[in-house]
Amino acid sequence: MSAEFQSVSFGKTTARLGIKISREKLELDQADHFLSGSRLKVSIKVGGKDGQGELIKGALPHLADVADSKRFVVGLNEITAGLTFSKKDVDANMLSAFAATEGELVAERIGAASPDPDPE
Repeated sequence: MSAEFQSVSFGKTTARLGIKISREKLELDQADHFLSGSRLKVSIKVGGKDGQGELIKGALPHLADVADSKRFVVGLNEITAGLTFSKKDVDANMLSAFAATEGELVAERIGAASPDPDPE
């Protein structure tokens, strides 16, 4: 689904990417299932909005990894959340390329979020 990628922040052992999704694209029960206390297998890429694709495969930032989403916030028009990655498992430069961009997010719930700040 289409998503706005927001800021990227780094903690001691984690890296977090903020996401914003239109409420037209994600219903509340779906948000609760995927974004509240969930471990997710995610694939994110820049671009792809309104049918736009990349000219050269692999030219735009793309990341597939495991992330936790512990909570989400509901606004009038959007749902916001954070994807928290383990710093040891994600390329910081690649993740930073998503800051303040729009693109595509695909997520599969694979379990419960880690109670630790560092997802395994």
